[in-house]
Amino acid sequence: MQIFRTGDKYHSTGWNTGGEDAFEDEVEVELVPDPINNSSAPHHSEAENGRSGFGTNGHSHNVSASNMRADVLEGGEAPGGPGKHVDFRSLKDFSWETARHHRGLLWALLAGAAAMVLVVGLLVFKLEDSSGRITSSPSSACSYAGALIPEELVVPQEYNLSVHLSWGHFLTVRGKAAPTLFAATSTATFKALRATKCIVLHSQGLNYSEVSITVNDKEEKCLCGTAAGCGTKDCTSVISPAKDATGLWSHHGMAIVKLGHQVESGDTFTLSTLYTAPLGTHENGLYRSWGFPYGSETANLISTQFKESWARQVLPCLDEPQFRATFNLAVEVPPPMVALSTMPVKARSPTQRGLMLVTFYTTPPMATYMLSFCGGRLHGRSVIADGTVNITAWGPPSLEDIGEANLALDVAKVAYEFYAGYTGITLPLPKMDMVAVPGRRH
Repeated sequence: MQIFRTGDKYHSTGWNTGGEDAFEDEVEVELVPDPINNSSAPHHSEAENGRSGFGTNGHSHNVSASNMRADVLEGGEAPGGPGKHVDFRSLKDFSWETARHHRGLLWALLAGAAAMVLVVGLLVFKLEDSSGRITSSPSSACSYAGALIPEELVVPQEYNLSVHLSWGHFLTVRGKAAPTLFAATSTATFKALRATKCIVLHSQGLNYSEVSITVNDKEEKCLCGTAAGCGTKDCTSVISPAKDATGLWSHHGMAIVKLGHQVESGDTFTLSTLYTAPLGTHENGLYRSWGFPYGSETANLISTQFKESWARQVLPCLDEPQFRATFNLAVEVPPPMVALSTMPVKARSPTQRGLMLVTFYTTPPMATYMLSFCGGRLHGRSVIADGTVNITAWGPPSLEDIGEANLALDVAKVAYEFYAGYTGITLPLPKMDMVAVPGRRH
């Protein structure tokens, strides 16, 4: 510690967190009584120039004096009273007699130390036990408290999704309520990066009635459902929402899946699910558009909006862009309805319910938000851009009647050809569809 004498000067430099320029002051030392050593301690006041320290007007000081270290208590009132400053210069100066005079300060120090120990302990606990690592005990009880999918656990390889839609999803009949749910089946193939009894995936609002697993193409094992041999009828004990570190339900749409037994590192396994999910009216997940006239009734389009993170409302998946996989999609719709997706139609086949199952070609490996599909009473017009890419504008019949489809096609063709030529990058898909969804705002 450097001891100053009255009249000594040192330089005070600092910065302003409010964005002002840095400043440098020359401050004259004034000695004030030291209540412990009956001597004087250096002190300076900046009330004259309007600066009272960091946290009051945004200034922070960095004290220096000819390369000498100065410990200075600045500003405000110390526990000793107005104008008094407590400075424990060494341990030999401390006594219990002193402590009695400054027990308020000691209690504050003890409380601060206890708070620091508690905070550090909580941080260590969180980092060791709840920092985004999935844990499993011999009883297969799994837990996870991270905000993102653990990348070191599994990676997706392929998704197979079938969505089943009926007449009621597309047509609004007066006096009859429209369905609020849709049914779907999903088969997702993953590769395990390490041994585990459970995985974490995204699943938001999906109500499972059957879950089964197949490891390395061996015999399928039913984890839950009503079929004979299933482990339980209650699928909520197999796929359950993940909780955050506070024990509350996760707001990230994440779920823990108990696999029934341990899969080893390098194993490939398939998770098959049967479920229902809400058909939304807002523009995310799978939703119903605003209505438009269709004969004597009102028709709707059913379409998806998976970007940024809403694929989890339609299928169980790893709904983060770093996880890429191929998609095989099939959509069941009434025969007059048109079904579209990211890839071209591969086949159409009638079903026992009098509907049409539309199957699409396999996509390239891609993130979940890039998958899309749409169904409804659609009319379309097409052009060929750059001699190879088929661009089609789709919409309700009225869109074709007023000629807006032609305007959309003209702009799309010119824009695509310009950017493909400028960047040298062509569309990696065999087609491009533009769909005018009634009521859509983005």
